[in-house]
Amino acid sequence: MKKILILPLILFGMVALHAEVNYRQQPLRITAKTNGVTMNIVCHVDLDKPIEVVYDVYNKYDSLLCRYIMNTPQGDAGRHMEKRGFIIGDTLGSILDWMTLEQGEHQPTLPQGGYVLVYGENPDGIGSGTFTRERHLTMNFQSGLVDLSGNIMSLIVGDDSDRLDTAQYIPRDVCFARLFNHNNSDGGSDAIMNDITAGPVDASHLIMPADSLRHACYDRMFNSCNMLTKFPDLPATKMAEYCYLQTFGGCYAATAAPFLGAKEMAGSCFRHMFQDCKSLRKAPDLLATEISSGCMYGMYDGCIALKKVRVQFTDWHDGRHTTDWLKNVAATGTFVCPTALAQTFGDNYIPEGWTIEIDDNILNDTETITTATPHAEKYLQNGRLMIQREGCAYDVLGRKMN
Repeated sequence: MKKILILPLILFGMVALHAEVNYRQQPLRITAKTNGVTMNIVCHVDLDKPIEVVYDVYNKYDSLLCRYIMNTPQGDAGRHMEKRGFIIGDTLGSILDWMTLEQGEHQPTLPQGGYVLVYGENPDGIGSGTFTRERHLTMNFQSGLVDLSGNIMSLIVGDDSDRLDTAQYIPRDVCFARLFNHNNSDGGSDAIMNDITAGPVDASHLIMPADSLRHACYDRMFNSCNMLTKFPDLPATKMAEYCYLQTFGGCYAATAAPFLGAKEMAGSCFRHMFQDCKSLRKAPDLLATEISSGCMYGMYDGCIALKKVRVQFTDWHDGRHTTDWLKNVAATGTFVCPTALAQTFGDNYIPEGWTIEIDDNILNDTETITTATPHAEKYLQNGRLMIQREGCAYDVLGRKMN
């Protein structure tokens, strides 16, 4: 009898062990792949709204070790944070003491398998300004490698899984700009650093669920993350100016592109998006049928391994919107396009030496926000966009309304 009972228990354990994780309902998670990961948290604080971000630090056994709470005052002349809160806890998670960190101190430090959950209720966003004068939160890594997972919207709506499951609205321009940026130089807005040996490796389980983007909202989010091998998917369909400006610039290690849901383009929305991604072999399929306003300026400049691009737009607009977009790519490759697109060669068009394949089939968006949350439905109530999920109504920030 004992043998009969043991087998089902073993099978149950195996199923539980391999159960699919719903990253959409989890806060942003930073998991250490190596020992001694050191995380540096910096915020330019002359925001027009204060922000608060919580960092819960766990060991690999899921025990809460400590809590780091960063508060920014409103408006402070552009200085980095000089006063930061750090709560020390024991291995059981109880609170022991409060400390003040000085500017430049690196917290937290993680052992291999340890992780940090990052969240905060910031309905006005965590950044402001424009891409030329940003006020932003940055989390970069001075040593060690990490994986990124969970829902980026936990920085807006907190760690409540129901709100995370519905939140799709970015409340502020420049909201997530430079969030994991490793470029701390003064080399200009498009500068890329090539000597970083720490930072994110796998971001494929990072959820970025917004459907409509804001001005420069993901500007340089992963710039100079040289160790990044896997990108997060980008399901947003409606672009905004500079929304993906150099988002993955200098991500040398990544070979496969993310899913890109963009259909409605905007000025400079993909400017230098993948600049110097030297290992990238295939571009994401471009779903947009119309391009405009310099939207792809330098998009793949320096992607020396890039050998395949597929688009379905039908007008080059004299190359004004694709300036240098395929400059310094592989010498030979394949360009897939509709019959109606002129077969013109050059850095602003189809690279010299590439072959052309004609495909008039419509590219389908197979990873939309709807399929990612099959139980959520959008509707209008008194002119206000709401989200219905499992009998409850939420606003666009994920706040429960009934």
